[in-house]
Amino acid sequence: MIIPQISPYLEMIEQLMSSEGQPEIINEESDREEYDFKDVIIARDTLGIDLNYTIYYNVDELNNNNEEATYRFSGIIIYGDSDDEYQITGSRKIEEDEAKVSMYIYYSEFVYIHSEYKEETDETKYRFRVYENKNLISDSSLKFEEDDGKLKLKLVFEEGDDTYTYNVMLDDQNPLLILIEYKIRLKGERNRDGELTIEVVTDEESGETEYVITVHPKGGNPENPHHENRGHGQGRGNGNGQGNN
Repeated sequence: MIIPQISPYLEMIEQLMSSEGQPEIINEESDREEYDFKDVIIARDTLGIDLNYTIYYNVDELNNNNEEATYRFSGIIIYGDSDDEYQITGSRKIEEDEAKVSMYIYYSEFVYIHSEYKEETDETKYRFRVYENKNLISDSSLKFEEDDGKLKLKLVFEEGDDTYTYNVMLDDQNPLLILIEYKIRLKGERNRDGELTIEVVTDEESGETEYVITVHPKGGNPENPHHENRGHGQGRGNGNGQGNN
């Protein structure tokens, strides 16, 4: 139950933790006539490898006063070197001490993601909702904050009355090791608490990398390690790195 749920988020967790929750945003001159702006968003994994996606967009509506700036945008998003393009629409609001971005990414006629990003002085929040045939399939939230000088990520899934909470940290001694405390609360079932260790392992012959995941249930013995492919499919990033054009 634990591994299948968190597996789709491993690349995103790794990228966000390694980038301290703040991917690098590069504003470039658009090389497409139909779009006025181009942003390249770069995150880095625990091996220091750059992962990127590109957003081309136009500003459809702009409101700017002394206290806040708001604009609506529409365009496309491209992951890595892929030839696939996905339509996006959204808005960005900038105030003195916070910034908010809301964006829809349309992967097909029936599947889309609504992602939200909020940055404040001392914390950063993300929320992702996946819809299929207009039905909400999953709802998850992430929150970054500093605790005793260490960056921590809190990942929460809510499914009806059930709640899954994961607190994520990088290991101080081994930057390739991700530590996760989990708390699972299922209606009508006993609580499930414990820890996950996720290590990025490189095959010396092929150079390919994978995740090795070990579950440590509270009060029980560690489970057998689980091996998960670590292909850089760009993780279908949150896409909320809109620049300040």
